[in-house]
Amino acid sequence: AAVGLSWKKPIETFSANVFGGINILDMAKEAGDDCRIVIVSTAEGYEPSEGKPIDEQSKLYPSNPYAISKTALDFFSLTYYKAYNMQIKISRSFNHIGPEQSEGFVVSDFAKQIAQIEKGIKKPEVHVGNLKAKRDFLDVRDVASAYKHIMDRGKPGNVYNVCSAKFIMIEDILKKLISFSKVKDISIIIDDDKLRPVDNEIVYGDNSKIKKHTGWAPVYSIDDTLLETLNYWREIV
Repeated sequence: AAVGLSWKKPIETFSANVFGGINILDMAKEAGDDCRIVIVSTAEGYEPSEGKPIDEQSKLYPSNPYAISKTALDFFSLTYYKAYNMQIKISRSFNHIGPEQSEGFVVSDFAKQIAQIEKGIKKPEVHVGNLKAKRDFLDVRDVASAYKHIMDRGKPGNVYNVCSAKFIMIEDILKKLISFSKVKDISIIIDDDKLRPVDNEIVYGDNSKIKKHTGWAPVYSIDDTLLETLNYWREIV
């Protein structure tokens, strides 16, 4: 599920996401007409929108191994829907965050480093990648709620963006997390290993379709989510 890891393990990424996904589609097909399925695809598959919100009609142009694999399953899913009249709904999910998210994702990485600094087991330095990227972040509990709404009320053969419809710069995410910390004098170190070969400047979505079709709406604020994520890593560390 991690873009950065997909560059290091493209074959494993494709195998898990495409072949694993096809296995699920085949099992759903065998289960019969009553079987509903939500395929979770990714907003990483969209073409950069030059600062405009991305809706479900936007062009697909995946630019990393993870996005390529998920977009391939996206196409497979729509093909199965048309060929077998299956109850398949698709989400194209933007970045989601929250407590208990594993390492390898930007907010979780920042929060863990800050928690380690507070405990005195790490120098007061946070190692980062591209801080200027702007992304659409959504609390994972809002994401789970969106999937339930799509499953229950979404229309088969339809694609739904799962997003906050707002963007925030990664640098501002880091500043918010540091502002919650007991340690204020924290240095920022650019780490080349955390930089991606290709990284879009701004990605954020339009969530009007899922709201209209299912009645879903996000409820968690970005500040609350960030603080809960930091508190989670404080307990772990």
